[in-house]
Amino acid sequence: MSMLKELRETLNDCRDLFLEWCVAARHPIEKCRNLLAIENERARITDAMNLWLVAFLRAIIVDIPLYHSYGIEWNNFGFHLVSFLCLTSAIVICGLAIQVSLRMHGIRSSSPDLISMYVAYVMCYQPLMAFLNYFHDLRTFAVLDSAKHQGLDSTHLVRYFVAQSKINSESLGFVRVSSSICALLACALSFVGCALIATTVSERYSVSRVKSFSAIG
Repeated sequence: MSMLKELRETLNDCRDLFLEWCVAARHPIEKCRNLLAIENERARITDAMNLWLVAFLRAIIVDIPLYHSYGIEWNNFGFHLVSFLCLTSAIVICGLAIQVSLRMHGIRSSSPDLISMYVAYVMCYQPLMAFLNYFHDLRTFAVLDSAKHQGLDSTHLVRYFVAQSKINSESLGFVRVSSSICALLACALSFVGCALIATTVSERYSVSRVKSFSAIG
């Protein structure tokens, strides 16, 4: 009975996190304000990372067909763990980079604040970004798979990758055109996220929007 109770509680927690992510994706500004309203910085970061974890898991679901095509199964925890740690490190680095830029413009800020903003406005939409990058990732995996079957070493792999990327960029096939369109949409999504961060920074630290947009842009 105790095991069933623990399993039920775990499933309920997963459901709550998923529903919280759905609400956050629909109302990012409200979610960001809720995160910033948490006084304890550790609790604020924990809440933001929970949101990011759900977004990451959703992105894996989007990429399952792509990964499966090249022999990476959904239960390859080593691969997904490395990917998660790399992207989480990127979140921290981006938060710190924004903080440095703000301080260079005379805006004192908090890294937990900025990391929370970045998660709420950008990384929350990782499943959508995974979908938009699908064709680009498809070409990348195809090139790496071809290089693997040819048994290329690291030096020749880089040259082969660059050469194939150049050939792909000059083609006008469906994958090339779709990849370009999706890349533009991904850039637009990132731009909107940065604009929301700049707006929130302006409100949070009582500075002009011109100053905050200048620091982040």
